[in-house]
Amino acid sequence: MDQRIVIAQLDIDHLRRKLATEKDEATRKTIARLIFEAEAKLAALNDPPGQKKAQIITRLIALLASVGCASMRLFV
Repeated sequence: MDQRIVIAQLDIDHLRRKLATEKDEATRKTIARLIFEAEAKLAALNDPPGQKKAQIITRLIALLASVGCASMRLFV
C-alpha cells in the first residue's frame, strides 16, 4: 500500500478523534474543514479523479451534520 494513503488515513483518524472532544465552535469548524480536505486527498490517492465525488459529498454532509448546522455556514 502506498505510504501516502496510510498517512492520509492516519490524519483523518486523528482529526476525527480531536473533533469528538473539541468544545470550541471555531476550532470544530477548522477541524471539520481539515477532515474534508484530508478525505478529498485520500480519495484522490485511491481513485482516478471524478470517481468518488458522490462518496466525498456524502461524507462531507455527514461530517457537517456531526458538528452541527451552525458549522455548515463555513462551506456556504
